[in-house]
Amino acid sequence: MACSPEHLAELVKTAGARPFLEAELWAGKIDRVLAAHPQGLSLYALALKTGLTQDQIAQAALWSGRSVHSLGSQS
Repeated sequence: MACSPEHLAELVKTAGARPFLEAELWAGKIDRVLAAHPQGLSLYALALKTGLTQDQIAQAALWSGRSVHSLGSQS
């Protein structure tokens, strides 16, 4: 949380400089696909829509602190 526009700019600069983990990027990809499918998707359909493997989906779930099965539905 930023307390001023200057502080926000510094936070953005710091966040932009850090490397992303692959699992973090995969979690973002999953979130974008699920946002387009609010009814949820099976894990198979989620893999097809994201282009991720089941293992990558599992790693993304672990990174985000969710269970693999919760990724198939919006919670």
